[in-house]
Amino acid sequence: MKNAIGLLAGLFYITLSFAQTIEISDGYIVCLNDTLHLSPGKTDIYTLMAEKNNENPYFGQNETHYSHLDTCRIKYVLHFDIDEKLLDKPVAMLTIPYIDTYATVYLNSNKVSDSRNAFLIFRNEVSEFLIQKRNELVVEIEPLYDRMIQTDSEKHNILASEKRVMFRKAAFQFGWDWAPRQLAGEMGFPVTIEFSDKKPHLSFVSIQTLRLEGEGAEMLMNIKSEYLKDKDYNISISYGLPERQMKHLHVGTINDTSHNMQYGTDQLRFHIDRASLWYPNGYGPQPLYNATVYLEDNNGKRIDSMETRFAVRSIRLLQDKDSAGIEFSFEVNGRRIFAKGANIVPTAMHGERYASMAERISLVKECNMNMLRVWGGGYYLDKSVYEACDENGILVWQDFPFACALYPDDSAFSSLVQREAAQNILLLSSHPSLALWCGNNEIWEGWYNWGWNSQVRDTALAVRAYEKIFKELLPETVRYYCPSTSYTHSSPLNGWGRKESLTEGDCHYWGVWWGDSVFETYTRKVPRFMSEYGFQSPAKLPTIRKYNTLPYSKDNPDFAIHQKHPRGFELIDNRIRERFGDYDTDEDYIYKAERTACEAYTIAIEAHLRNMPYCMGSLLWQLNEPYPAIGWSCIDMDYNPKATYYAIRDAFEEIVFSVDSFTDADSIFVYVVNTSWNDKACETDISILNCENEVLFAFREPELRCEQMTSRRFLSLAKKDIRGFNPHECRMSIRYGIKEENEMEMKEKEVFFAYPKDFKCKTSNQ
Repeated sequence: MKNAIGLLAGLFYITLSFAQTIEISDGYIVCLNDTLHLSPGKTDIYTLMAEKNNENPYFGQNETHYSHLDTCRIKYVLHFDIDEKLLDKPVAMLTIPYIDTYATVYLNSNKVSDSRNAFLIFRNEVSEFLIQKRNELVVEIEPLYDRMIQTDSEKHNILASEKRVMFRKAAFQFGWDWAPRQLAGEMGFPVTIEFSDKKPHLSFVSIQTLRLEGEGAEMLMNIKSEYLKDKDYNISISYGLPERQMKHLHVGTINDTSHNMQYGTDQLRFHIDRASLWYPNGYGPQPLYNATVYLEDNNGKRIDSMETRFAVRSIRLLQDKDSAGIEFSFEVNGRRIFAKGANIVPTAMHGERYASMAERISLVKECNMNMLRVWGGGYYLDKSVYEACDENGILVWQDFPFACALYPDDSAFSSLVQREAAQNILLLSSHPSLALWCGNNEIWEGWYNWGWNSQVRDTALAVRAYEKIFKELLPETVRYYCPSTSYTHSSPLNGWGRKESLTEGDCHYWGVWWGDSVFETYTRKVPRFMSEYGFQSPAKLPTIRKYNTLPYSKDNPDFAIHQKHPRGFELIDNRIRERFGDYDTDEDYIYKAERTACEAYTIAIEAHLRNMPYCMGSLLWQLNEPYPAIGWSCIDMDYNPKATYYAIRDAFEEIVFSVDSFTDADSIFVYVVNTSWNDKACETDISILNCENEVLFAFREPELRCEQMTSRRFLSLAKKDIRGFNPHECRMSIRYGIKEENEMEMKEKEVFFAYPKDFKCKTSNQ
């Protein structure tokens, strides 16, 4: 790996030394013959063009009005004033959250720098270019479309259908089966200039847990320092929980040559006694320590300081061989957890990445989830969302942004990736919610399952390119900056068509969707950890009405355009007709599609839970969406929870009573699953009733054992032994209670043994 000092220089400067920060927002975008003025929350060309045309960009077929923007050269022009006092300050740091993708930045007609990577924060010192009073910042962004068309896939040994890989831009914007292609460039906001009387000495600090030691913990501090003189400096820290007394201790010594020459940072260790441990949602509290790190000279004079936050926790990905294959489970503070959650995709096509999820993280927590997987076709998760996850106990599986294609092996591309990885790993390393770094989404599977080896010029070179990025560069960088977090090179390790996908590692099982299988297949295809699965449904009706015209049918182009999967309507219809028969009105279609998807998620999740500890995770596809799609999300574009959200919430409860009538056609099995770390006192009252509500079978257990981290079958019934049992006329009623703090909370659920269209009794759900 190349020397990273140059890669990291100037990237951070996140320090208290800055005396004043100005935010730059007054400006406009130039595209072709249009000049469009920026306004709060409207900073991308798609939003501004739609506003100019007085239309919703995603209503009906409006998105087709903006396809020409892919070829548009975008120019942002921003104006701001600088007074004499600010101009006299020796340091002025320009920060742009991101620039997407090929761009050049000018300040007062002076070239500041180029940008080639949408996953990097743009930071440059610009004091030499500033003038008094009115200043002009210009960011010119080239269109990617022409570059992509001209790319020689054979020369770079990549797939001809996936030339997008040459550009460090989020894959989903090139078009996905839940999002349109929209490639016009943009830049992130807020744009700021930070002024200081001196160059900062501490430019970045992160703290993470190396290991738990009895009641304490050994901690690792990563320090990025600048402009130190040729002498030793002391590093100390004051830390404590909110409203607790702060502790102060000496951490170590650094100087201008002490940092690691390969990675450009110093690493120091310190010990915390009697640590308060951080836990995921459902397993314990989330105490967060406030800290101030000080840089002092040998006389004890404080030269610089930085505030930060950290937590104490140990998280490991366990991938040990066992009698069944290779496990895939997470261990937190020495104990296994069952991971419940979803894949998160960007929250908007443009203008933000995931930021709005930070203030809605309660939707994740209240759905009984404890993990989000940041899918590799998007971006690195925003710091604000990580902070919300830290505070709410939501673990984060972070894919690096590589997805579903072969990436090139050349020095220019590797340099981009190396700088990107160094910056983002270091920025995110201190978050206690960070549970896993994953090299990519579905590339390993694609190579072995999707015929890629016959689509490239040199298969050996393609394998070497993969190993260079995902088995060398990325894990080495993680190992240095973030040794507290595990790394896996790809998700999944085996494709869903291979038998090993169910016995080794994590699995993306798409046999029910792409394979058009019945939902009951989920009970037969249970892996060690399910990291992708799902079924489509429309958005909530208010959202549908906002973006569509009637009828809500594949025959209406205004509605059909929001279905991005080539067989989506067909696959939804197959399952609706299988379970409900036909549908009548538009509302009937929406209702039955919702209920059908609810059944898919409930059957899948309960199958994963019943097979604990063989299966130790269930991450559904997907949590959210950036576009009003007929898609897999359980929360629609406008953050309205869909019907599937509530089905998932119930299935992810701490105690679940689950009925399996699929594994054995002649039997009914009833399980109780407890995914908590505490034994629970439960009771249950189970009945099988016919259409006249006559009880055909009854079972009562007032003291049912619900043992921690256990799935237990406590009732087995042969259907032939149930008097008068007819699957088309019978249902099971389960009434159960869980004792919490000397109070018994009672709940009820009904289970049917036939599809709604075949059930002969009238119910309120029909």
